[in-house]
Amino acid sequence: MNKTTVKELYNKIFKKILHTQILDDVSLDKEFVRKYIEDPLFLKQLSSMVKKKDYSCQAVYSLCQGIIVNIDKEHNPTNWIHQVYQFTLSKSFPETVNLSFKDISSNCRKTFLLYLEILRVILKFQKSSGDPAFYSKFPLNFLTSDEKSKLENPAEYKRFLKAFNDKYVYEMMKLSQEILKFNTLDHICGVNWIALFVGRQLYNLGLPVDLGRISGAAAGHDIGKYGCKDIEVERTPYLHYYYTDMWFKKHNIPYIGHIAVNHSVWDLELENLPLESLILIYSDFRIKNSNNGHKEKMKIFSLKDSFQVILGKLDNVDEKKRKRYCRVYEKLKDFEDYMINLGVNVDVEDKEISSYKKDRNPYYPLMQGQEVIQNIKFLSIEHNINLMHELRNESSLNSLLELARSEKDWNNLREYLQIFNKYSTYLTQNQKMITLRYLYEQLTHPEDEIRRRSANLIGLLIASFDEDYRKEIPQNVTLKPPAITSINLLERYLKYFLQPDHKKIALHQSRIINSTENMISSLFSNCRNNYQVSNYRKIILKHYKKHLYTDEETQLCLIKTAKHISICSDEKSVKVLFDYVIKMLKKENHNLRLTALEVIYDLITQIDKEFRFINNLRKIFTGNISASVLPAENYLNMKIVELLGLDESMVKKYIEFYRKDIEKIQYIFLSNLKTSTSGIIKKIQIELLLEHTLKSKQEEIYTALHFCNILKVSGIEDIRNLAGKSLVDLMPSLSFQQRNDIAIELLRALEMEDYQFTKYIPYYLGQLILYLTPNELEELIDDLIEKIKQSDPKLSSLLLRTIGIAITNYPKYRERFSEKEKSYENRLCKMIGILLNGFVHYNLKVKQAAFRVIGKEIFGSRHLSLEEKNHIFQLIAKKILTLLTPVTKEGLMFLINCIGLNYMYKFISDYNFFRGNINLETPDKIAFFPGAFDPFSLSHREIVKAIENLGFETYLAVDEFSWSKRTQPHLFINNFHI
Repeated sequence: MNKTTVKELYNKIFKKILHTQILDDVSLDKEFVRKYIEDPLFLKQLSSMVKKKDYSCQAVYSLCQGIIVNIDKEHNPTNWIHQVYQFTLSKSFPETVNLSFKDISSNCRKTFLLYLEILRVILKFQKSSGDPAFYSKFPLNFLTSDEKSKLENPAEYKRFLKAFNDKYVYEMMKLSQEILKFNTLDHICGVNWIALFVGRQLYNLGLPVDLGRISGAAAGHDIGKYGCKDIEVERTPYLHYYYTDMWFKKHNIPYIGHIAVNHSVWDLELENLPLESLILIYSDFRIKNSNNGHKEKMKIFSLKDSFQVILGKLDNVDEKKRKRYCRVYEKLKDFEDYMINLGVNVDVEDKEISSYKKDRNPYYPLMQGQEVIQNIKFLSIEHNINLMHELRNESSLNSLLELARSEKDWNNLREYLQIFNKYSTYLTQNQKMITLRYLYEQLTHPEDEIRRRSANLIGLLIASFDEDYRKEIPQNVTLKPPAITSINLLERYLKYFLQPDHKKIALHQSRIINSTENMISSLFSNCRNNYQVSNYRKIILKHYKKHLYTDEETQLCLIKTAKHISICSDEKSVKVLFDYVIKMLKKENHNLRLTALEVIYDLITQIDKEFRFINNLRKIFTGNISASVLPAENYLNMKIVELLGLDESMVKKYIEFYRKDIEKIQYIFLSNLKTSTSGIIKKIQIELLLEHTLKSKQEEIYTALHFCNILKVSGIEDIRNLAGKSLVDLMPSLSFQQRNDIAIELLRALEMEDYQFTKYIPYYLGQLILYLTPNELEELIDDLIEKIKQSDPKLSSLLLRTIGIAITNYPKYRERFSEKEKSYENRLCKMIGILLNGFVHYNLKVKQAAFRVIGKEIFGSRHLSLEEKNHIFQLIAKKILTLLTPVTKEGLMFLINCIGLNYMYKFISDYNFFRGNINLETPDKIAFFPGAFDPFSLSHREIVKAIENLGFETYLAVDEFSWSKRTQPHLFINNFHI
């Protein structure tokens, strides 16, 4: 034993206990305390403790017992340490304490505080004493002064440290471990050690990691386990999340608490979590108890071994649950591989922080097989980390929103909205409130699509606003109602939608009111449970009271919105809605009347035929049978009476009204092209024309051209989309020549029309061209290749999306035309080549459009199966990795890359989970073709083709000598990869 060590510890105790603040807290006389500490017996006991390395709570009590007895004359040593534990526990979780402190004397309280202060000094000394305990080998230490000074927002971390110290949390955990024999302290120390061990390395590598959040969340992530009551002990693994959340909220530590509480998010997508959460989940995963005879001992496992331990301890592990845990493990393994790839040392046992920095610009073109897949994952993880850093708090979110506000190009603004949509899961409630305000501003945007996306996002954010506890709630606990709920938000925003500020101009008010339908549709589509559906319905139906809104625009908005409201089996609860629909049905305004009919047509199929509402409809349709001057109304009346099951004679009368309109069908065509014809009439008449044309099999080309014209010129987004969908449905009925004419017509429209209109065409044109014969499709694709090279960025972007939609629907082409597999495959490669050429285009807008299509339209497609996506991935993976040139962590291209890589990562993860590992073929023969390539000529290309025909994968290498000749390979090198 080193006497210097003992003296050092003695001096620390002396200094601590004789500090004025401590003496004031425990109300002790300084000389009294000094006399006790300077007693040789105290030093002798302290020396014995250090010699034996016995830093237990009991040993510290023996050290202090003399002074404790002197302070508290009624001191009872029986169960005293347990009382100290209960005392510390009461500071964090008073409701968990099973002792009453009301009758405890003030002198006894003084002994508790004095003991805890001495215990704190000794436990701090223990961390560097070489003690064999797990929590000494991996001590719970916090950030250094230098690290604290570099925190972006140190205030919250300081609040955490203050609460942790003031409430004697570490001392509480130590006492608990000795008294209750649960080694939670070991686990927390191990998690904290790993989290800071890898976190510091990532910070040194320049990654945007907040060490304060990591430190606080790791140290506090399981603090809720001490809040569980005796009767809840068996449910502690499930209940401690609630108590952890309660502790952090109590001390106003929201961001650290948010990460700490979500440290086991099996039901969240790991690729959408911030780096701090990933580190905590990873660290928590690796620290588990191992069975050592009859005693469990904490141990740091490898990721793989820890996963096996977890599976062995899980309750009721069925195949579904096992697979879910397997999936989380695979994603954590990807994160670990990413860290190792950066040069991070994840072998915690050696405790050496790696100073090795791996080359952050790897040679992607030389990679093969699994290395390609791994690096695509790494790029996705890195982009996600940087993006989540942009959403780390209100301030950073506001900065991102300001960039979106300043964006003039609606296409670029769409990318920001896509980011908010995809990453909304992890936004805090305050951030969601900020985002809602921004989205409401966008409802006055001149572009239909921006308004639609913004309204849809508002519905999504409201539906996902409530922070439900995903884990178990303690028995007899009623959650305190939050300051604001999604119901409150819905009430507020419904008023904003239906009663816009009178200071807004009339056009903007109209746009906001007409966005209600999209918002409500999104709201119900994203509801998570019946409770939400029921409460949202009650709030919305309040606006359907009679005479609440008298202006026709709001009434029209409400009746259009009605078809998106979820209908329940209890007619009384939705009676006000049914009454409103019937009221609108009797209006003189034909727009209101027709919209009500459309809603009725949808409702009849959803509700019980015994509802009074159905009987009321039967009375209305049998009471006054007469033809309308509007063909659209006659058409809907006929469709409704067929569903109502009226007498055949009555149905025939309505059918006769419809037939008379069909005899004057040319007037229907003509009215659809008039700007004076209302949107609802056009919409119904499009459906009428499609049904009639398909049944009669006459004038198909005339109807198709009519739909083409609407798709090209209609100013209403819904009408354009309906015309496009109807055109796709009509395409099989056309002859091959007629199909070709339609495709050419729309291709020309892309070149001629204003972008405001042409942006809707690619989604339908991409599907339409797949009805062309193989020869015609081949010619059209060749034509597109040339057009993209010669066109301006806007047209090129439209053509790229057309190709992307065609690729997404291309598997259907096999069913329509019989051709050799090689021809089918070559055409697919050619279309993919067009996208890749766009991806290396010199114009940034074209480049953005190409990767947007690759990510969202192809790998994010709901039409392509995993096998079909895998086939495309085999063709495109290495090229994407090679061509995805480094971009800054700011700007639109970064956001597009984030989304695209996120879709690719999700595909890889899904395929590995459902189908097994993806196997990229590795070429057996590789050829290097060195040269200056200044320029890359047709002769060079033919040489490359000849080499590839011999079965080689060819690499063009600009040698060092050629570089010294001042060639400019960056002008053409991207083209080599195509």
